Amino acid sequence: MRKIILIVMCWGSVLKAGNWHFDYQKNPEEGWHFYNEKIPPLKEKGKAPQKALSPTEKVKAITERLHHLKAVMVLEPTVENIKAYQSYQKKIMDQSIEVASGWQKSLLLNPHLDARVERPASHMGQQVTYQQNTKDTQKKIYALRHQYGLYYIFSGTCPYCKKMDHIVKMFSEKYGWTLYPVQIGDVPSAAFPNANRGEGFVKKLGIKHLPALIAFNPQNKKMVPIAFGLRTLDEIEMQLMVSMGGLL
Repeated sequence: MRKIILIVMCWGSVLKAGNWHFDYQKNPEEGWHFYNEKIPPLKEKGKAPQKALSPTEKVKAITERLHHLKAVMVLEPTVENIKAYQSYQKKIMDQSIEVASGWQKSLLLNPHLDARVERPASHMGQQVTYQQNTKDTQKKIYALRHQYGLYYIFSGTCPYCKKMDHIVKMFSEKYGWTLYPVQIGDVPSAAFPNANRGEGFVKKLGIKHLPALIAFNPQNKKMVPIAFGLRTLDEIEMQLMVSMGGLL
C-alpha cells in the first residue's frame, strides 16, 4: 500500500511540473486521452525583409521583363499577349520621353555640358566648323611653302594622271609650293611638257601607283607621301594635314 501511495504522489508531481491538464472527472464518459490535450501553436519565425533592388538591378529587371513579353508574343501571338507587350513597351517609352525632356532641361541649365555649343551638329554649324578648319589648315600649308616642295609623278598614258595634272597645278599656285613634275614613260603631259624622266627615281622610292604626290624637304631630304591616285584639291589638303600633322 505504501508503494502505491508513493507512485501516485510521484505521478501527481510529474503532472503538476509538466502543466498537464485533464478533467476526466468532469467528463468521465470520455476519460483522459493524450490527443485531447491542447498543443500551443508554434511561433512563426520572422521573415527576413526583402532586399531592395538597386537602380541597376531595377533597369535590368525591366529589360528582362520586356524581352520575356516579346518572346511570349512571338511564340504565342494572341491578342492578350500582344497587348501585354505593347502596354509594357509604352510604359518604357513614356519613361524614356521623361528622361529625354529632363536631359534637354539639364543642358539648358548647364550649357557647359552640351557638346553642341563648341561642336554644332546641325548642317549649318558643320559648314561653319569646316570653313574655320579649312582656313586654319590653309594658313599652315601656306606657311610650309619655303620648307617643302612637291614631287608629282605621273604617266602621259594614265587617264587619272591627266585629271590630276590640273589639280596639282592648282595646289601649287594656291599655296606657292615649288612643283617638281616627274614623267614615267615616253608620252609627255600637255600640262608639264618639260617634266624630267624619273623611272630610276620611282624605282628607288618603290612607287607602284600613279599618279603620286610626295612632299620633299630639300634641306634634310625628308620625303612625306601625300596622295596616290586621283584626288581632289580638298583631299590633297586633308591628306597633307594628316601626313604632316606634326608640322602643321
